[in-house]
Amino acid sequence: MTEPAPPRIISPTQRFFGGLLMVAGVLMMLACGLCSLVALVAFLSTGNGEDAIGGFFTVLVVGGVPFAIGLAMFVGGRGLRKP
Repeated sequence: MTEPAPPRIISPTQRFFGGLLMVAGVLMMLACGLCSLVALVAFLSTGNGEDAIGGFFTVLVVGGVPFAIGLAMFVGGRGLRKP
């Protein structure tokens, strides 16, 4: 039978940069999420249905893309940290 592969050794530098990416990704997601929430509430409070729908897509594009980048940074950093 085949023997299991030896565990992957992670250098301290790799763990540090993985943690740094995770923290930066969480901060980016938090900032973009809160800003998007405030903008969405502002668009919904105008009372006009057409503005609310247009505002939703504006918030989705303007706030969603940086949120997705932050999520990718978090996932990439987590991948660097785990063996």
